[in-house]
Amino acid sequence: MASGLTFFVTTGRGTETFAVEEISEKLNCPVIKKRDGKVFFMVPFCEQMKEQLFALKSVERIFVAITDYTNKNFIQDKRTFLNKFIQELSDKDNFTSAQKVIEVLETLSSEKYSTCHQNSESHACLPKNCCKKKNDPATLANCAEQPQSTLAKEMPPLKKARLVSCAQEKNNINTDLLEALDSHSQDLTGDTNKIKEVSRLCCESTNAVPHLETTSLVDTNNYQVDGKIIKSFKTFRISIKCSGKVKRWLDIKRLSKNLVWPITKATRWKANLHHPDFEICIHISDEFVTAGIPLTKFPLSKRDYKVDSGLRSTIAWIMSHLANIQSGDIVLDPMCGKATVLIEANSEYKTSLYLGSDCDTNQITIARQNVSSCSDSISTVSLVLADGLDMPYRDSCIDVVICDAPFNQNHKIHADNIEQFYLKFLKEICRVLVPNGRCVLLVLHEMKEKLINQLISGPARLQISKFDSAYFVPLIYVESHPVKLGETQACILVLNK
Repeated sequence: MASGLTFFVTTGRGTETFAVEEISEKLNCPVIKKRDGKVFFMVPFCEQMKEQLFALKSVERIFVAITDYTNKNFIQDKRTFLNKFIQELSDKDNFTSAQKVIEVLETLSSEKYSTCHQNSESHACLPKNCCKKKNDPATLANCAEQPQSTLAKEMPPLKKARLVSCAQEKNNINTDLLEALDSHSQDLTGDTNKIKEVSRLCCESTNAVPHLETTSLVDTNNYQVDGKIIKSFKTFRISIKCSGKVKRWLDIKRLSKNLVWPITKATRWKANLHHPDFEICIHISDEFVTAGIPLTKFPLSKRDYKVDSGLRSTIAWIMSHLANIQSGDIVLDPMCGKATVLIEANSEYKTSLYLGSDCDTNQITIARQNVSSCSDSISTVSLVLADGLDMPYRDSCIDVVICDAPFNQNHKIHADNIEQFYLKFLKEICRVLVPNGRCVLLVLHEMKEKLINQLISGPARLQISKFDSAYFVPLIYVESHPVKLGETQACILVLNK
């Protein structure tokens, strides 16, 4: 067996760096190269390889690499391009490597994965009293009837006291939160290992990752091509995506048909357009040609533990990663929407406590359904109906604030102008944060400079000799990361108090 197996992942534009960091940290493997939307790496063979690959949270999909080459030298002439293209996609060595990877992953398939594949309607991440089908109306009804999530994991006494105090000072806070905070009499602050062990056991008890659907060897039909009998154990179809100038003169349908025989000859696989075992995905641009086989039927970014998705899960995970959440931290999302950010943060940092608030009743209802559908979040995420511009929390009681701030597009901002809205919002965040507290915001890219200028460390502040709290917020700019949400240009801002 080869010492390393080559894969590549697709990511959102602007998030490649985070994928590199996560791959290096979780897989402990070298990254070969990265470019717009793709990261290539080689994984050393080990028994935990499959679980390690599927544990990645910052990537969209994982592919077994077939080929990847520079297209600049061939794009000028159509015949030269097609000759090189067919040559690469009919190379037996390229497919032999991919076949070895697939065989290894099938060998490493554990019972907990194969069980969930055999029953596609089973969702072990749902509560036991919920229906099996996630989209069944009865499931949503059961989730809605779940009791308000409580903070089962204990927090240090000082943090508990300050949060209870802040709740008692505000009359409009949800009473369930008070009951949740007052109901804990035991102190587990010194037993962090026990909390981690309970979290691990809770995670293992789900025994399923529903969306990780791998292929099975089911087709053993004999068929003829040009009079030759070929025995096929797998089926495939071809999916080609083009971008750039090459898209103008390339006939994708014709090219797909012409590829079928060379790939069948190289792999002994049979073409099947409707129910293939594998999909060979090819991306052609003016600079590169990349081909690979996805390891899962659905993207890894499609989390099955959420009833209703909000913000893209990969972006939510990256925001929680940038927040540097520590064990025992109190994490707040003051405009939580469907609680996507809190659930993603909780999936990675299980020994912290999470609070979410929103002024929209419908959003809070969906958020509660999402929290109830994820067994890991039921005991650690609590939701409150409250205004993010007038938070029901005492000064200096929150360690971390993470928020997908409204863009004034799908969710309109109720203020005279967007600058005034963000100024008031930043002041409220600063008020509830502890000294040296951390804040991560997702905002429109065009708002980045305007927000930075409203900070005490911003360029506009440096031009004024005296600090004026009416125009500036005592938060310090740390870093920013541009990201793309579909066609929308956004930016992740990291701030400190």
